[in-house]
Amino acid sequence: MKRVVQTREQVCSLIGKIREDRELSLYDLSKLSGVGRDHICRVENGEHSVSLDVLLKLVNALDCEIIIRERL
Repeated sequence: MKRVVQTREQVCSLIGKIREDRELSLYDLSKLSGVGRDHICRVENGEHSVSLDVLLKLVNALDCEIIIRERL
């Protein structure tokens, strides 16, 4: 399913939504991604900005992809 996000908050919220949809705990995603559980929690709640490196680790662990395209 495609989801278009345009803000940091939307990206962070989507990470949490996908994790929950896949029935993964914060601990599970932490183990899969190598990102600390507390860090993931703060990212999902919008309390912490996410670096590109961390975002890619989370996206890969969730078996998702990021597509960048020009706006129409």
